[in-house]
Amino acid sequence: MKYYKILETIGFVLFGAFILSWVMWYNGYPLVYSDSGTYIDSAHTLIVPHDRPKVYGEFIRITGSTWSLWMPILIQNLILAIAMFDFYRIVSVSKSKSTYLIIVLFLAGFTGVSWYSAQVMPDIFTSILWLCTMNIFLRKSESVFVDVFNALAIILSISFHNSHVALALLLTAVFLVVLILNYKSRFLKDIQGGNKKIGVILAIYVMGLLTAPIIHYSYEDKFIYSKSSHIVLLSKFAENGTLKSYLKERCTEAKFKSEHEGFCSCYENINTSITDFLYAPNSPV
Repeated sequence: MKYYKILETIGFVLFGAFILSWVMWYNGYPLVYSDSGTYIDSAHTLIVPHDRPKVYGEFIRITGSTWSLWMPILIQNLILAIAMFDFYRIVSVSKSKSTYLIIVLFLAGFTGVSWYSAQVMPDIFTSILWLCTMNIFLRKSESVFVDVFNALAIILSISFHNSHVALALLLTAVFLVVLILNYKSRFLKDIQGGNKKIGVILAIYVMGLLTAPIIHYSYEDKFIYSKSSHIVLLSKFAENGTLKSYLKERCTEAKFKSEHEGFCSCYENINTSITDFLYAPNSPV
C-alpha cells in the first residue's frame, strides 16, 4: 500500500508537469526569447557570458542540449510541479491529489505560468525560489528527500539569474530581521522550529549566492557574478542623456578617442531607450 501511494504521487506530479508544459506541446517546440541564445551558447562553450551567469547554460547542457532542448524544459516543469505539489500538501486541508491537478490546470490555463515555464529561460525559477523557501519554512514534519530537493532547487534558482541574487539578499535581510524580532516577541511560536528553519534557509541562500561565482572561477579564474555589471548603470546614463553629452565633449580629445574608439565612432547612435542601448545592433555596446 505504501509503494502504491508513492507511485500514485509520482504519477500525479508527472501529470502536473505534463500540464504545465502544454504551451510547449501546442507550439511544437520550447519557446525561446531574445536572451535564450546566450544561454544556449553558454551551454556549448567554455566562456562565461558577459551579462548573466553560466549556471543556467550548464543546466541546459547537462539535461540534454547536445541532442534537444525539450528535456531541459521538461525538467524545469517537473521541478516546478514538485515545488507546487509540496506547497499544496503543506498548506491544504484536504491534501487531495485530484485537487492539486485542478489547481495546476487552472494556473496553466488562466495565468501565464506555462508561458514562462516552457521558455528556454530561467525566469520561472523566481517562482520556484519562493515556493521552495516557503516549503522549508512552513513544513511541520521533516522529510529528508523533500528538504534536499527544496534546498537544491533554491540553490539552482539563485545561481541561474542575477536578479535572483538580489532577491535572495533581500529575503536574507527579511529573515534576519524576523529572527531578531522573534528572540524578543516569540511571534514565530506557531511555526515549529522557526528559528532553526530560518537558519537552514539562510545557509542554503549562502550556498546559492556562492554557486555562480565558484562556477565562473572554475572556467575563467574570476570569482564574479557578471563581467559587465557596470553596463546597467551606464545604460541609465545613456537614457537620461548624460552619456551622449559626455562622449560628445570628451571624444574631441585625441587621447580619450584613441582609448575609447568603439564608443567615439558611433556615440551618435545612443538614444533614450535602455533596451536599445543594451541590445540594438547599431548601439556602441
